[in-house]
Amino acid sequence: MDVSTIVTTLTNFFTSNSTILYGLYISLGLIVVDTLVGYLLAYKEGTFDWSKAPQALSTNVVPYIGGLILLAFFALINSDLESVFWLGCAGVSIKFGKEIIVEKVKKLFNIGTNTTDYESQITELKETIEKLQSSAASNATTETTV
Repeated sequence: MDVSTIVTTLTNFFTSNSTILYGLYISLGLIVVDTLVGYLLAYKEGTFDWSKAPQALSTNVVPYIGGLILLAFFALINSDLESVFWLGCAGVSIKFGKEIIVEKVKKLFNIGTNTTDYESQITELKETIEKLQSSAASNATTETTV
């Protein structure tokens, strides 16, 4: 098998009119959007680091992309594997869709921030400060009497 045959096979694979490829494109699109929103969120929070981007891609993105492409390729070759592809495609799409909507977009735009949570945290902090102050005052009293 020469290089031109491989290139032709891959070109036919990615340009064929198949519902498998539509599912693959949707899942890959969700992965790309999730990655970009993650980068935006990290930039907004001030934690984005270019040196960590390749590691994040190689551990959190590339395995999903490679796995989906392989599943799609085998599902196109053998129709018995279509259900396996759709199961993998659905799992990946749900995972990345949830991460985009529930976790990252909410943080990016401060959606769903409950002020009562902050109020309870402030109350707890005030109580802790009062306890520390009273403890420090009692320690200071003990030291002066000794």
